[in-house]
Amino acid sequence: MAQFAPTNITPQNLSIEHPSGEFTVSLDFERHEDEVTIKKSGIIRTARLLSKGEVFIQE
Repeated sequence: MAQFAPTNITPQNLSIEHPSGEFTVSLDFERHEDEVTIKKSGIIRTARLLSKGEVFIQE
């Protein structure tokens, strides 16, 4: 089970790393004793090419 920061301030952004990079998940949740309820979630990412080991010069 994921460990949330010891705060009830939401939303919180969580960084998820994977073999080809990283993405951020925004979670809006409520915590009651040992139970966490996710109220809303979203992914924050870009669809554009960020790097490829080459330089892209705009003409």
